[in-house]
Amino acid sequence: MRLLIRIVAVFSAVSFLGTVWFVAAFASAGGVRTLLGSGLLGGLTIAGWVIALVVGPVATVQLWRFRQSGRRAGIVLFGYGLAYYLVGLLALRSPEAAIGQILAAAAMFALPLLVLLLPRTRIFLQRLSQTRPANSRCSRRAHQCCANTQLVPERCC
Repeated sequence: MRLLIRIVAVFSAVSFLGTVWFVAAFASAGGVRTLLGSGLLGGLTIAGWVIALVVGPVATVQLWRFRQSGRRAGIVLFGYGLAYYLVGLLALRSPEAAIGQILAAAAMFALPLLVLLLPRTRIFLQRLSQTRPANSRCSRRAHQCCANTQLVPERCC
């Protein structure tokens, strides 16, 4: 489970960095005004950029730390991305848009979302938060001790 959550954290980081690069390239080409005037799809795209730029770093860092807040942020990030591509496919797609590319993009958001929505992921992160002391001054080894033996955190640290 740790490896899956770390992989999702990397997906979140890639989503954030890709959005930064894409927004910068788009803005330098002068396309933001065109996008603002393009209607619903443009508005949804900008909303997606804002979500990726604000929620992406939170999801990345907190998932890497195995925090429940990272799971929630990841659900927002990947959930919006999946909804964006599905709405685009079903309602906003132009006739010349490539369906395969849209489905591939949707799958790239659906897989991490699926991992974050699994009950096992929620339970895993809850157990870690219960065994983690309020002040995180304990060593990584002490945290592993607490997580592996279900001891009271004060006895591990």
